[in-house]
This record gives sequence, C-alpha cells and structure tokens, in this order.
Amino acid sequence: MVVQGNGVLTLFNYRQSEAGPQGLFPSEGAEIYLIPFETVRAVVGTDTMDGWAKRNLTPGHTNGHIGRFPDVGTTRDVPRDVVEVDADFLRDPQDADLQYEVSYYFALNGAKFRLMLLYWKGNKRGSHLRSVAELVLQSIRSTK
Repeated sequence: MVVQGNGVLTLFNYRQSEAGPQGLFPSEGAEIYLIPFETVRAVVGTDTMDGWAKRNLTPGHTNGHIGRFPDVGTTRDVPRDVVEVDADFLRDPQDADLQYEVSYYFALNGAKFRLMLLYWKGNKRGSHLRSVAELVLQSIRSTK
C-alpha cells in the first residue's frame, strides 16, 4: 500500500520488487487506486461523475461499459451514486497485452472519488480480484 503525495491511495497484491519496467505489475498482479476528484479536477474537464467516467473511458479503452452499482447505504458517509465502468485497457501502443479496468466513481460525504482496479486481461483470478475491489468499495466510510 502506498499513499502518494497527491492523496491517491494505491493497493497492490505483489512485492514492489516484482514490478517490471515502467512499473508494470506481474502477470498475476493487480492494483487498486482510490483517487480523489480534487486531485484530477484540472484534467477531467467536468464536474459530474458520469462525465468523469466517460472522459476516462475514451483514451486507450475498448469494449467499455458504463452502468450503475448499488449504493453502499443511504447516508452521506458511505459511497453513493456509484457509476461502474469496465473496459479493456491498452496501457501503451507498444504493449501487446491488454489490461482490464474496473472503476467505481462515487460520492462520499459531498466529495467525489474513483476506485479503480487494474489487472492483466488474461488473469485467471479476474473475477476474484473484482470481488475484492467491490469489498473495498463497500468498506469505505467517511469519518467526517
């Protein structure tokens, strides 16, 4: 787990020494990011979660799907208004392998966030990794 200077939380299921060149994760690896909207507001170009999701779906993504995910609860201190996005993701045109991305855009106590899971599309544990991301989403609470 790493919290970057911009407030982005990164969770990963491998040792950092196992990462490949340019930070590529190993074949069975996965990463989960929790990204505050305020960190990326300047490059997103919209203030809505639907707009944020659509903006992130375009570059390098194929077979994208945007839908809704059930709210975790009815209070402001849990993820609400959840937009779910999944797509194949080509990290770099030089890469031959696709990654798979699942993102949950949500409101929490008046702020907006994106929980993003990335793993290699051929990973046999993909459905398990997705269930872990859903559990992370469902466990998020605001302490304000």
